[in-house]
Amino acid sequence: MKLTIEAFRGVNQEFNLNFDTRSHLSIIYGENGSGKTTISDALEFLFNETSGSLEEKSLDGKTRILALVHARRKKQDLRVQWQDGSDTVTARIGSTKPQITGTVKGKLHTLSRKHITKLVEETPSRRFERIQDFVTLPDLEREEAELRNFATGQRRLLESQERLAQQVEVDLDSLHQRATQSDPVAPAREAWIKGILAQSSETSDEQLQIFEDLHHSITRLRDDFKPLKESYSQVALARDELVAAQNELVRLVSESTDDFAEALDTLEQAKVLFDKTSRDACPVCDTVIGHQELVAKVSGKLARLKALSAQSAKVKQAETSQRNATTAVETLQKGFFAIINQLRQVHQAAQDELEGLPGLVPSLLQSTEAAHLTAEWFQGLAAQAAQLKPLSEHVEKQRTALLQRKDQQSQLKAILSRKKDTRQEHAEISRMIEKAEQIATMLREHRIRHANETLTAISGEFARLYHSIHPGEEIENIRLYLHPTQKGAARFDGTLFGNEEMSPVACLSESHLDTLGLCLFLALQKKEDPKNTLLYLDDAIASVDEAHMERLYHLFLAEAPNFRHVIITSHYQPLRFKFRWGLLTQAKVSFIELGAWSLDQGITLAKGPNSEIKFLRRYVHEGEDAATIAAKSGLVLERLFDFLTGIYQCRLPRNPGAEQRWTLDHYKGGLQGEKKLLPALQCDHFDTEGKPIESHMLEPLLTNIFSRLQFRNAIGCHYKELAGCFNELGEAMKLGQATLGLVDAICDENDELPDSQKDGKSWTNRGTVTRRLYPLLKPLS
Repeated sequence: MKLTIEAFRGVNQEFNLNFDTRSHLSIIYGENGSGKTTISDALEFLFNETSGSLEEKSLDGKTRILALVHARRKKQDLRVQWQDGSDTVTARIGSTKPQITGTVKGKLHTLSRKHITKLVEETPSRRFERIQDFVTLPDLEREEAELRNFATGQRRLLESQERLAQQVEVDLDSLHQRATQSDPVAPAREAWIKGILAQSSETSDEQLQIFEDLHHSITRLRDDFKPLKESYSQVALARDELVAAQNELVRLVSESTDDFAEALDTLEQAKVLFDKTSRDACPVCDTVIGHQELVAKVSGKLARLKALSAQSAKVKQAETSQRNATTAVETLQKGFFAIINQLRQVHQAAQDELEGLPGLVPSLLQSTEAAHLTAEWFQGLAAQAAQLKPLSEHVEKQRTALLQRKDQQSQLKAILSRKKDTRQEHAEISRMIEKAEQIATMLREHRIRHANETLTAISGEFARLYHSIHPGEEIENIRLYLHPTQKGAARFDGTLFGNEEMSPVACLSESHLDTLGLCLFLALQKKEDPKNTLLYLDDAIASVDEAHMERLYHLFLAEAPNFRHVIITSHYQPLRFKFRWGLLTQAKVSFIELGAWSLDQGITLAKGPNSEIKFLRRYVHEGEDAATIAAKSGLVLERLFDFLTGIYQCRLPRNPGAEQRWTLDHYKGGLQGEKKLLPALQCDHFDTEGKPIESHMLEPLLTNIFSRLQFRNAIGCHYKELAGCFNELGEAMKLGQATLGLVDAICDENDELPDSQKDGKSWTNRGTVTRRLYPLLKPLS
């Protein structure tokens, strides 16, 4: 597995970090500010698409994702890449969130000491937030939430139904008040309702129909009364005009005996002739007459004849008008008689059904046909019209009352129907709410039971992990469980020092609480697909004292194979010390040390033996600077001697209470003190196919180096006044070459030490075995 980071937080230039898949545990050591949390944030950015440690920090309104970009780089430069076998996933910054290329396999869980503190010391509700991913059933929680939301919505609907029910009562009161406001003594509402509902709607409809028919007939009688009245006047007028025209025509006829038509034609022709000639004799009888006189006589005659003709036309027109008026009257009489006949029938039917109905006037009862409706009859009806008012008012009053009653019945039934529906809906909603709450309660109980069963299931594992670090302490039981009534609350107590339900926070030290939270975290993680889980513990063991460090380390060593990989970061110097001097085995662990951080470069790996060896090879090849060659030789020898004295547990002087720092002379004394070890030291070389190439005995190489250490001290360190007694560069070159000889004998092609004891027979290099260092264990004295 390989992590590549560039332009991310404190990483400027590309930084690569390899994790050996042959071991399940990697420990990253680095001082504060070296970049341990940046590595954690990079993994969080890629796996979980978050800003890692910045998530719970205030950036004064700035976007956390964009704050991940290195101060000297641009957003598009940021890159986090994870290689796991043949799978590669790359994360960059999109517009406002991570943009992932490839498919992230597995999951990442990060734990820092802050998280441990919160897990142990938080309030029950906050503690539940920390563990809910491990103990909850998302489907059940979702269904329970949906049921709770449904019940809440139904309660709001129930409140609405209750408001509707209240409005129904208000509407009933209002209708009752309007209906009884004219009553001398208003009946009670319920009595009035019963009375309204007791009335037959069919009888009311029949009576209403009778009065509707009466109202319609009376209305038609009233509407057609005026047109009929006017038609009688028009007939009389037409008759008078005809008589006048006829009288005038008789007079005109009596004044003339000529054949009017013939005379008129002749005179017309004569007029034309006289207009065109100047003769003074009559063309018929040759009677001499003055021309002008003749014209006047003809014109007078013509005027009398024209007047007679015009008057004849008027007579004819008057006759036509009289006929039209008579026809109109007859038509109106027929229609009016039909109305009268309909009224008499409706009135008779009403009298048969109803009591107290006023009667019709005689005029309306006497006529048997339309011809009887003469002008004189009409005058009699007009004189009796006032007698129809009681009937009209009675009909209108009864009709209005029946319409109001029908409307009241309709409104009342509608309101009562609404009341019934509201009650039914209220009952149905109440049943649904009760059912939903029952199911939600069952789901909650099942969910809590599952969570508690899960927590109970891990309690044994949790206790085992904790007691492996703190054996023999009087902590009988520590339990984490959900509160039985409070939603989303995780209680944390136990039996400590013989007292039940004690809070660990009140009884245990800070170191104990840290390991307590760490063990709980590991136990929970082991329940959730651990083989696909990458654990990153960021400075999670800072408060653990040295007495418990080895137990904690061996706990990690034992539990790491349960996971895809476990990564632990620490700035705890005793941990580094124990690994550096071989006090903790590295057989199944990758120990990575970070170097000093810089703004230009970012995170770096500490320069170990490999890099120092490369420098030494270059300086020896150049052969120019004696002091540098001597100094680098001493540094490489420190690493080599530290390795040998560590794996074979050579005796070295100790300074209690301080970090051990040994010189080359100390290492020399430790190796020379092992009389049986030095002759037995042997390193065999093999090719990539496992065939032996050569073998090196280390005692001669070490003896040669021991003899030259004084020159290293004189040239590279302390005794400058001795440097003039020998050839500095020559002695430095011999020391460098002797050192490289020991490197070539022990280290593999990559200048890596054989620190693996996997085969149980020898110390081998990692990967393809090309070096075998014997013996595996120090010979007994």
